[in-house]
Amino acid sequence: MILHPVILLVFLLQLVHRTAYRIPINEAESNAPREDDALAQQDVRRNEGEKRNKRNCNVVPFDVQCHGRCPYTENEWNSMRSSWNCSNERVGATYHCTDPDDESGNPIEACVVPKYCDKGKRPVISFPQGHLKTAYINCTWCPEEYFNPHESIWSANVSKCPEPRKKCGHRDQIECDIVTGVKRHWTNSKCECDIKNNYFPLDSENQCTDQSLYCFGYLPCKKSPEGFDQIYIFSVSEGKVF
Repeated sequence: MILHPVILLVFLLQLVHRTAYRIPINEAESNAPREDDALAQQDVRRNEGEKRNKRNCNVVPFDVQCHGRCPYTENEWNSMRSSWNCSNERVGATYHCTDPDDESGNPIEACVVPKYCDKGKRPVISFPQGHLKTAYINCTWCPEEYFNPHESIWSANVSKCPEPRKKCGHRDQIECDIVTGVKRHWTNSKCECDIKNNYFPLDSENQCTDQSLYCFGYLPCKKSPEGFDQIYIFSVSEGKVF
């Protein structure tokens, strides 16, 4: 088929016009703002802000959010009381902090009116439902890992039960003179060497104690010439094993 010269000329002019004013797809995409670039810039600004706000916890005054724990020393408590300034928020209130029962939780801080907690108990910060800014102290029993032997403790100075419970050795010691019931919340554990399994004390006076205890293990007794089983005999008076 042979096109008419006039039709062919019009077709060529239209083609040249479209080519001259058409913007390549890649160029159009490169000039348009991209959502990914905007998000990347936000991430950069966020990281820069975090770097500016990041503090050296070994240099700055003690801070619970920075160190991840409640205060230990009197200076740390005073530092937090000064920074919170609870007296301006609530009459009679002072800074409080309580540690969680396990390592996975976070410390709880609040301005609370202090109170005394009895022997075997610890202060816990509680928030009434719907009143997150009005906290109060609830004294609860110490968990198994700690105990409180003091007749009373001031809630503004402690974050948990003050004394860690003694743990008897994994193999060489057993718990003795076991205390049960509520008395266990203010009484430490006592341990003794596991004589039945051939572990004997270095010091005969420390058979059942809440102090440090050292036990030595002996090989099982050999059978008697007659073929009977034998056991060691521990002399408390002489502190010897026979």
